[in-house]
Amino acid sequence: MASPKKSTGRQRLPTDERRAQLVDIASRLFREHGYHHVGMRDIADAANVKSASLYHHFRSKTDLLQAIVESVSEDFIASQEPFARAARDEEQCSGEFLAVLLRRQIIYLCEHADALWVADREINSLPPDVIAHVQRSRRHYQRTIAALIADGIRSGELRSSAPDLVALAALDMVNGVSRWYRPGRGRSVEQVADDYVALIIKDLLGG
Repeated sequence: MASPKKSTGRQRLPTDERRAQLVDIASRLFREHGYHHVGMRDIADAANVKSASLYHHFRSKTDLLQAIVESVSEDFIASQEPFARAARDEEQCSGEFLAVLLRRQIIYLCEHADALWVADREINSLPPDVIAHVQRSRRHYQRTIAALIADGIRSGELRSSAPDLVALAALDMVNGVSRWYRPGRGRSVEQVADDYVALIIKDLLGG
């Protein structure tokens, strides 16, 4: 009887799931060792895949870095758009929709803290046209948040004399959570998100 084949330890995952897994692993390695000190072979070894498999998903390390940056900018912003559109189309409480967006942002970025760290520090390693595109997406999202705040001010639900400035302050606050939050050390990320959103809506915007 033939002896059973030994497992290689490699799992066959759907393409999108494998790609997301590789982005997470690369983000961790780039944060721990620096983008310029990690090679594609290092990432393949950490992911327990062959180098050829890694290159099947990403043509180069720059391509992989671009995917990391986009995961916490364009991909995240795209996931927020349906909620932002609903806020404007349904003409309901702007403060409630703003709270939903900011809460989702805190949780998402804390769950992808390595990617955010890498994106903030290594974005200039990308081609200029890619950087410009990412920055446009970020500015569009800032305007979306500012528009929600302005709607809330007009309805009397929120109070501020500078919605654009408050939007930037609020985004700085929620983006900063991932820099200090560590899971398993006290409050859950959901609890932290709730507390931060309450602070922004009630204390910063008088909602």
